[in-house]
Amino acid sequence: MSTKAVQQTESDAMIARLLAFEDDSGRRDLIAKNQSLDWGQIVSTLTDRVRQEVHVSAANAQRMADIAITVAETTGSQLALAKSLRAKANALYTLDQHSNAIEMHERAAALFDAAGEQLELARTLSGSIQPLLLLGRYDQALAAGERARTIFAGQGNTWRLARLEINIGNIYHRQDRFAEALSCYERAYEELLSHDDAEGLAAVLSNLSLCHISLNEFTKSLELHQRARQQCEQRGMPVLVAYADYNIAYLYFLRGEYGRAIQMLRDAGASAKKAGDAYQIALCNLDLAEIYLELNLSAEAAELAPAAHEAFLQLGFGYEAAKALAFAAIAASPFRQSQGNVRRREEPGLALAY
Repeated sequence: MSTKAVQQTESDAMIARLLAFEDDSGRRDLIAKNQSLDWGQIVSTLTDRVRQEVHVSAANAQRMADIAITVAETTGSQLALAKSLRAKANALYTLDQHSNAIEMHERAAALFDAAGEQLELARTLSGSIQPLLLLGRYDQALAAGERARTIFAGQGNTWRLARLEINIGNIYHRQDRFAEALSCYERAYEELLSHDDAEGLAAVLSNLSLCHISLNEFTKSLELHQRARQQCEQRGMPVLVAYADYNIAYLYFLRGEYGRAIQMLRDAGASAKKAGDAYQIALCNLDLAEIYLELNLSAEAAELAPAAHEAFLQLGFGYEAAKALAFAAIAASPFRQSQGNVRRREEPGLALAY
């Protein structure tokens, strides 16, 4: 077995032991007794796993990120700490804790900048765009994107530039600047094809589809979402499969195919529940409530709308919470009338963390 393979085996074994502890005191003792190990590599492995795990279980991803932070703080490595904080930001974003995610990104960016790690700084800036735009901090998001673009371009890193284009496109999409968003997504798609980046291609196809929904081009949108779903399923990304199913279901809703939309939303909600994605569960309940109102099924809507309202309140999404409350009130009214097809606010598409 090669030296590298032996080191990887030791790293995997140590990570398994770190994960087995219930608290940090045991982990710190383990680190103290094994100071000769390459703890920087162990942190890198943990943070790589966080990036993969956010597509499967956000809670597990957060736990891994917290363990990486403990290792970095115990060993005193600032570079390892920066990587760990960025991983924690990624997990927090997936859990819809956007303010906390931004704080972690800022701390990580400062550490990378101080260490002269420009590539890692740019990756962190790119990852910070999505939580910033979700909180309406568009100027900061664009500034982060432009700084990251300057660094990637200076290094000739066309792959990173393409992934960055997706996140910048999401800013324009959030602002209803669909032509600019489409340009970003199309540039990203063409470049990512040459790199065979399955995760990036799945994200950009989904985001292109969302743009076409906004432009009422439903057939094109459905085709793109189905392609994105296939990419995610092949890569073993159940969170993104559920996301694609949700958007496909909404397309069927907009086309009046209510039965198909209801079944897909139920399936997407079940997948989101397995993945621990509270936001996606609430979205499915919200849209199911809207469909039930369209079909005059007030009892079903009255059950789901309050649940969605409570979930959105806890997550801090005021617009969605208000919409769910309105649906609950309509369902409870003895004089309610169909409100017509009230379209949801378009959410920005899938982001690439870093």
